[in-house]
Amino acid sequence: MDTNVFLQFTNLKLPYPPSLRNIFRQSFSWMLASVVMFSFLIFSNYIDTIANINFDNAAELELQTIIILSTAVFIFSVSALKITFAVLHHIFLRYYIKSNQLIVVKGVFLQRFASFPLERIFGVQVCQSFIDLIFGLYNIDVVTAASEQVAPLRIAGLDRTSAYGLEEFLMKAISERSQQVPQFVPIPTAQAAAM
Repeated sequence: MDTNVFLQFTNLKLPYPPSLRNIFRQSFSWMLASVVMFSFLIFSNYIDTIANINFDNAAELELQTIIILSTAVFIFSVSALKITFAVLHHIFLRYYIKSNQLIVVKGVFLQRFASFPLERIFGVQVCQSFIDLIFGLYNIDVVTAASEQVAPLRIAGLDRTSAYGLEEFLMKAISERSQQVPQFVPIPTAQAAAM
């Protein structure tokens, strides 16, 4: 296969798709907060009925109920928005190779483009955080020379087969591209002094 033609445009999201579990991973903290708030509502309502707490007037009980319910509605609404945003992020995430450059597009409303020439990429690493381990997700970190100063480019939320398949594909594309690019040959010091 001619790699020069092959690497002109390759959509990597189709053969190595992000996992749908990433949607739940991105909204995990808000869903956990919703469960805690729902448990708190049930528990506080249970305590009120069992302990027979009497307030001096009914207005205090209504105010407490309104505050608890409005907090619950707020957290459930934010959780729903977070899940919606995670779905949109999943849909709009793109990563592909075009003109021998790895391009990653992230974002829903404000899209961020990251572009790296294949010959400038030093390596590709598969990594996993503790929460990713719980959800069975993997991340791909693309290591470049700039990665020492800033965080490396990360393609997050892949399942195991997609992560290791994408890593293998990128490493092969990087090695094939580096063989095509002429390498810098230093001039020996004796010849450099004569110039």
